[in-house]
Amino acid sequence: ESMKISLSERSLELEKIKSELSGVVKENKKLQSLNMKLSSENEKFAMEMEEETLGDIGDDLKKIGGRFDFRFDVIILKLFALGLSLKQVEGTLQQAFDELGASFDMPSRTYMNNLRADLGPICDIIAGLRLASAVRYTQLAHDGSSIFENETLCVTVIAEFPDGSFEEIILNASFLVEGKDAEVTHSCIILIFDRIREKYAEFARACPDLNLPPANEISLTKFATSGLMSDNNTTALKVSKLMKDSIEQAVKAELLAEDVDFDSLSAEERRDIMMIVDERCFSHIRCLCANDSVKIENEYMKANFLIP
Repeated sequence: ESMKISLSERSLELEKIKSELSGVVKENKKLQSLNMKLSSENEKFAMEMEEETLGDIGDDLKKIGGRFDFRFDVIILKLFALGLSLKQVEGTLQQAFDELGASFDMPSRTYMNNLRADLGPICDIIAGLRLASAVRYTQLAHDGSSIFENETLCVTVIAEFPDGSFEEIILNASFLVEGKDAEVTHSCIILIFDRIREKYAEFARACPDLNLPPANEISLTKFATSGLMSDNNTTALKVSKLMKDSIEQAVKAELLAEDVDFDSLSAEERRDIMMIVDERCFSHIRCLCANDSVKIENEYMKANFLIP
């Protein structure tokens, strides 16, 4: 009997080890895949840099009149766009140009920080172009967090384009807000839309020959048939409700400008024009379910077993 118990215990231990080993193997494959992707991106970037620099280096990499050549600025911006820190950008530039045998002046940290600040308006203009080009927005997702006790907000939109394709547009990856209450968060999302529309409008006016879509195409009315994604806490749910109210007001105002009273339409007609679905994060729901199941299990154990 003792031997059976021992064998059973060892069998369980073996299954546990096998399970852990399987997890390690899966994680290793995942890391290998990620490493291959990063290597591919680095190789592509190195080839682009070589084409841009070796073709006609001249004084492009030298500081003249307090500034560097635009091509050098673009290289630095590309490195920042990859998510590299200031120190990593310095190291990459040093290693890359040393290997290329190119003589260059290392930009100061102040210069590169000022250059990195340009990414904000550039990202706004690109996001604005995608939002203006879309036929509708199918989802708005928002999530708040804290970084060193500073409240931040991330907002993304999934948009559908005339060719039937879809794209996720990051409106803001880390937007500093005054607080985490629903009203402030909702106001910040509206502010992000307004800011992107304003920056894009300035760019479009400066480039009339490009025939860009008008800035008024960036509108909350494109959320008329969409989903609002958030996690499950009370504040996030209230933010989604406030956003839903703002979208409804925008849609009704647009219809009213066309002499259409939304409230006078039939229920079916209203549903065809506007249907906004409340969506929830699956991972958050899964965690809530797991938490509830643990509570039920604990209560059962307390009621049926003596816990030392």
